[in-house]
Amino acid sequence: MKLSPRLQTIADMIRYPILMDIGCDHALLDIYCTMERNITCIACDINENALKNARHNIEAYHLQDKIEVRIGDGLPDLTIKGPYTVVIAGMGTHTILSILKHASRLPEQLILQSNNDLELLRKEVTHLGYQIENEKVVKEGHIYNVIISFLKGEGHYSQKDEWLGPILRQQKEPSTREYYQHLVQKEEKILSHLPKKKIFLRIKTARRKKIIEKELKLF
Repeated sequence: MKLSPRLQTIADMIRYPILMDIGCDHALLDIYCTMERNITCIACDINENALKNARHNIEAYHLQDKIEVRIGDGLPDLTIKGPYTVVIAGMGTHTILSILKHASRLPEQLILQSNNDLELLRKEVTHLGYQIENEKVVKEGHIYNVIISFLKGEGHYSQKDEWLGPILRQQKEPSTREYYQHLVQKEEKILSHLPKKKIFLRIKTARRKKIIEKELKLF
């Protein structure tokens, strides 16, 4: 079974034999992990239509006896023996943080892919007792997806690390360079639309742009 580059990157990051996939959509990640990695999967979604599609795909691969499907708006309160991984991908940071902060138990590994506010995501998840193990940038179409793996542990990061990603800064992969160039263009666009009277915001935006440009010179 072939996954999209984004889902394949997520699958490659999974460390543990049990996966809880929150916002499973079509359950393609769960099907792949069951078939190729022998991982026990729990596919969860708040949307009944999404779960209908998930069940259809699971049945098409004859995995209905191996993949559990659950409806809900957060992490289900299940008794799980041993370490496990939770994946939450394709949601906003505030939604992800709300799910995590309302959970009765947090897993040994979190793999998160947010659509926004990555600085806040890194900062708050670290405060929940995690360290950043790995990060990857995957571009699909015009969208840059930043996928972050957190492991239980103590992590301390600078503001620049929280913003640009400590692992991304270390690895200096071509995809990261392209992503940082995208961030520069984004800051330039914001700066061009800011009224001159917004002096503080203009200074802040220009400073962020300069920081990324300086980081790019290290590649």
